[in-house]
Amino acid sequence: MRLRLAVFLTAALTGCAAKITLIDRSNGQLFYGSTDGSTMSGSGNATLLIEGETYTGPWVYQPSGGSFGFSSFGATTVASGNATAYSPRTGFANATITGMATTSGSATAMTVSAVGNGMINAREPGGKFMRCIFTFNTLQNTGIGECLRNDGRAFDLTLKR
Repeated sequence: MRLRLAVFLTAALTGCAAKITLIDRSNGQLFYGSTDGSTMSGSGNATLLIEGETYTGPWVYQPSGGSFGFSSFGATTVASGNATAYSPRTGFANATITGMATTSGSATAMTVSAVGNGMINAREPGGKFMRCIFTFNTLQNTGIGECLRNDGRAFDLTLKR
């Protein structure tokens, strides 16, 4: 029973983790990494593996904007008019027609941003440091950005949750 629970929790948390791909801008070589299982919370730890060196450090994601609002609406329509009818038996007859309709309602709306910005700061034990900046779309669970290492080496960054 405990084994099943552990497997379930591992699978559930892994589903929230982001897979990271780094593309070296100088030669196109691919490197990989991941975030821990807490991407739904907006922060955690990242691990990047580049040329056999492991970089670790915190990451954070912050959605942009959002709004909340209430609205109500109402409308009243009044129509009136005269009509004249003719019958050969009774002649002309006048009629007055009046009608009214009322419509009303209310709505509540809330929106949250689907796109935001994030940052990864990772260091490896030998002293190399990387700073990554990215945008992330929570509806598509993807993000793009760039990383710069303290020696000037640049990488394109993609994230997929």
